[in-house]
Amino acid sequence: RNQTALGKAAQYGNIGVIQLLLDHGADPSILDKDKLVLEWVAPYLTHDVAIRLLQLDFPVERTANGNIAARDSHSFSWSTFLDSHVPVDTSVRVAVVATLLGTEKDGDDWVRELATAKDQHGREALHTTDAATRDLLNGLRFFCGRYELFDGPPIHVSATAVVVNAYDHGVFRQVFEQFANDCGELDKKGFQACGRLLGQQPTDVKKKVDAAVEFDLWDKDKSGYLSASEYIRYCDQTYGGKLKVAMKFMRNADEHAREVDTRADLDIHFVLGLLPTLPQATFHANVASLTLHGRGVAMANYPHVLVMPAADRSLEDVFLKERPNDNQIRSMLHQVAEALAHLHDHGVVHGDLKKLNVLRVNHRMRLIDMDAATPFGAPVGAKFSSGSLPPGTVL
Repeated sequence: RNQTALGKAAQYGNIGVIQLLLDHGADPSILDKDKLVLEWVAPYLTHDVAIRLLQLDFPVERTANGNIAARDSHSFSWSTFLDSHVPVDTSVRVAVVATLLGTEKDGDDWVRELATAKDQHGREALHTTDAATRDLLNGLRFFCGRYELFDGPPIHVSATAVVVNAYDHGVFRQVFEQFANDCGELDKKGFQACGRLLGQQPTDVKKKVDAAVEFDLWDKDKSGYLSASEYIRYCDQTYGGKLKVAMKFMRNADEHAREVDTRADLDIHFVLGLLPTLPQATFHANVASLTLHGRGVAMANYPHVLVMPAADRSLEDVFLKERPNDNQIRSMLHQVAEALAHLHDHGVVHGDLKKLNVLRVNHRMRLIDMDAATPFGAPVGAKFSSGSLPPGTVL
């Protein structure tokens, strides 16, 4: 009694009848007996029927001026469909999400809103869906499926490079794989190496002791090893599941190669190190479609990418905004001198030393921009970025 034909078909899981009813303009009610039609038929859902039902109850909509706005009222069909506890076939869920989100023009905001849509309990869809759908959503949301670029203008734009801040959602697993043994496990030494690379920490005893204690806390079975899942859980708790990084998009392949090659034998205590990244071919394939908010930069012209830990401030910003006292200035300059001495001990001249190319990371001044670095005895001047000859270029 008072049950629609659509609801009756849903109760019996008759997808064919539901498809016919929707095609012929039947009452499109999404609820039946206080339960979503989508829930009644979850185990039997097909791609086409799922899309029809979801389009009746989207949590957001496009306004007349093209903006994305939350709908005044809806019945949470979208978040219910994505919930891994609702018995929708995973392949159907993934295919439907790919159809509804994967072809949306200018869809960054659209994808973001739907990926973070909340259910009636306030939980985001990304946190309740299955792993395959979560990977797809992240792939649609993030550059190369991994890097969540910050809104707003880039940190730096020049003729040769663009630098932006981002959250790296995939670095922890890659770092684990870099230091894990052949059995796919991480020992205490590898755990400490991961921490040093991620945090660019100084090699002092206190840090090593702290890392050892952390390892023992997470080694629940006292086996002396951490599995990948244990390490990822540690990173989720310690870093919030993502790492703030700086991405440097470079125009010239030779300068990119110098940045990488020069760092090979240098200590990250003195020179800001590089983080593990995706293959350069992946960046090349995706950069042409990359759009930076608020800038008309043709990113296809900057296909070569470096990823580094995000810095606190440059020496320039420290000087202008913090007004350091004499003792602080002396300490910072001592650190810069130590970093230069480290380069010179390895037969390298920086070639572009200035306050903007000295960054503070974890309370330590470190050198960046190694694309002008030159071995002793080789001609300098691969790159000019100021009107003065940088220190170290005349010996």
